[in-house]
Amino acid sequence: MGLAAWTGVLVAVGTWPMIYSTCQDIGYMALYCLLPVLATTAIGTIACTYGQSVGRYQYAKYLIEVACRYSLAFVMVYFAMLFTEGEHWTLNLTMQDTKIADLTAQDITSVFMGYSDILPYAVGGTMILSAALLMFRRTAVIGTIVGLGLWVPLTLIDYSFNQCTLAVSSIATTTLVLQALPQVRRLLPALMGYPVDTGLTYPLLGKQLHLYRSIGVLKLCLIAGLMVHVVNGIWHFQQYYRSNDDSPIVGVWDVIDIQYASDTGELRRDTIPLEIASFKSLFLEESRYGAVKGQEDTLSRFEYIVDSSYNQLELWNFWEFKNLDLKGKYHMQDQDTMIYEGTNRKESIRMVLKRNPKYKANRGH
Repeated sequence: MGLAAWTGVLVAVGTWPMIYSTCQDIGYMALYCLLPVLATTAIGTIACTYGQSVGRYQYAKYLIEVACRYSLAFVMVYFAMLFTEGEHWTLNLTMQDTKIADLTAQDITSVFMGYSDILPYAVGGTMILSAALLMFRRTAVIGTIVGLGLWVPLTLIDYSFNQCTLAVSSIATTTLVLQALPQVRRLLPALMGYPVDTGLTYPLLGKQLHLYRSIGVLKLCLIAGLMVHVVNGIWHFQQYYRSNDDSPIVGVWDVIDIQYASDTGELRRDTIPLEIASFKSLFLEESRYGAVKGQEDTLSRFEYIVDSSYNQLELWNFWEFKNLDLKGKYHMQDQDTMIYEGTNRKESIRMVLKRNPKYKANRGH
């Protein structure tokens, strides 16, 4: 693989975090990231054919290949933490209430992949293993094979279900293929039963085993540091957007009874505003967002916050019901029965709610 080719791959790899954070137009992003890889591969082939100073060329190519492997490891650690911390395939309660025909392709993937914690943890763990293997030159080939076995199906899933991370997975697969190609000629005899050529030469640290082992320890510390750094960022994100994660009232609650303040301040059932009277169920997600199901089975989003220490529950910013701003306290009669008493813009309200057991909150994340 030519020097320019590896340079193009390295540039493309460096754009991965930016692509994931934007996650917008998949087609243009994939084209933007893959064209440099394909173009520089062609240029690198020409440079390899007509290149001069072979020793210097091989030395520089090795350095860039190492940097490329480390970039791959970084991206795998990044995604591994997203998978294991539940920030990639998120299972929302409202998805479970939507017909399959009405779900988007991305929602279908999230429902399937995020329903059990086993799969995200398995994917994340395999990525950490592949990243660790890629960091060491003697195990880089094994790490490449493990990575290919993981990223090829992920790329197919992203392509089939129109995931916004298609560009990222495509580049990961392409880069891993480019990493594997130089090893095919050496490993091919193994498939035929012949001995594998182990006569590899390394331009750096070939005989300095003590220094190499010391650097190996530093590499493991680097991977651990990357994991802590990424997880720390995810936790800061979750403190705001998933602030209700530990709430005991996360779930779907069917509205059994509603009472509202009359002109005299007495709670009655014949003074309920129409928008509140249409409430059938409250979807209280692990995130700071929830939804209310109306009589026509339509869902209207809102924001909410829970303070379990004082049983405080506030719901506001309803998308369809702009006049609603609920503040009050909840009381658990039992694990599946909740009474909510509060105000809607200074008018008293009382609701009795029953937990619907058919909805599964993704409590493992």
